[in-house]
Amino acid sequence: LVARPELDVRPERVRERGAVRRGDLLVHNAKYQGAASLGITRVIGMPGDTVEIRAGDALVNGKPFAREATGETYGDDIFSAAVVRETTPEGRSYTIAVPDPRPQTQADNFGPVTVPTGKYFVMGDNRYNSLDSRFPDMFNEDGFVAQSDVVGVAASVLAANDHARIGLTLR
Repeated sequence: LVARPELDVRPERVRERGAVRRGDLLVHNAKYQGAASLGITRVIGMPGDTVEIRAGDALVNGKPFAREATGETYGDDIFSAAVVRETTPEGRSYTIAVPDPRPQTQADNFGPVTVPTGKYFVMGDNRYNSLDSRFPDMFNEDGFVAQSDVVGVAASVLAANDHARIGLTLR
């Protein structure tokens, strides 16, 4: 997900910068194929972590993120995905979109990489339609989000195609 640069990120909708945690949904300055924008992506790896993606699943320091089907779907006639609950090794959970059937892409197997000091490894919640840390040549010149580029952590849903999600409080 990429927010429009002209989007008004109101302070009451973005948690003040503090301790960023794995699983947080970051609002950050980004460069997508060299073009400056505002990004919204999920923190997968923290500074010093070793991150790898195997068969589409995230592992951090050798520990997998758990996934569980919710029975819900997301999309329309053009794109459809299963809504899956992903849980970090620390126990934080959130939902992501995973197409069914899942396509095989270069993003299915990535790394391992060690997250540099002062940076985060991030992935979009729509895993197969996201330009993120799995594409270091196209995302932020090195694939990571620098702590200095973090605007804040998303606190609630401001806009969504599914109007029932507007106002939803995020963890």
